[in-house]
Parts: sequence; structure tokens; C-alpha cells
Amino acid sequence: MARSVPPEEPLGDSGTGKSHLLIALGTEAAMAGYRVRYALATKLVNELVEAADDRVLTKTIARYGRVDLLCIDELGCAPRGAEKPCGMRGPPLVIAVTG
Repeated sequence: MARSVPPEEPLGDSGTGKSHLLIALGTEAAMAGYRVRYALATKLVNELVEAADDRVLTKTIARYGRVDLLCIDELGCAPRGAEKPCGMRGPPLVIAVTG
């Protein structure tokens, strides 16, 4: 039986271990048998925009919907097409996806 978990957003300065914690949580979930996917926020947004451009957005979203835990990191990074990739790194976000 799938259960929904509210999103978790650890806050802190750069270098405090937020990404390390995110990876550890995802690894533990995977070792417990959950399907886990880790994504950088900018790459996820780019993938979704490109999927929309290629008219395969529904298929791409369905692929993400098949995981039990989606870990999104670096939410504070620059948007698509920005000249500087990441100035200030943002907090990671863990989202539980249930199917």
C-alpha cells in the first residue's frame, strides 16, 4: 500500500551537507526496496521542457510517476538558458511520489 509523505525541505548554508543527506535518504529508501530517482532541479526542468517541445511530456511525467521517491536537488540554481549555472545553491527537496 502506497503512502504519501509531505515534502521535506532542509535549509542551510552551502556546504552543510544537504545534498549528502538527500543522497543518503534516497540510498536508504532504495535499499529498503523503494524505487528512487535523484535529479538536479535544472536538469529536471530542462528535461520536462524538452519533452513538451517534443510532444512526449505525458510519457516523461509518467516515467517520473513510477518511482516511489523523487529526490530533487539544487533548487536554487539558475533557470534554463542562464549564463551562470549556479550562484547560490539552494536547498534540496525530497518529494514522495505515490502511485
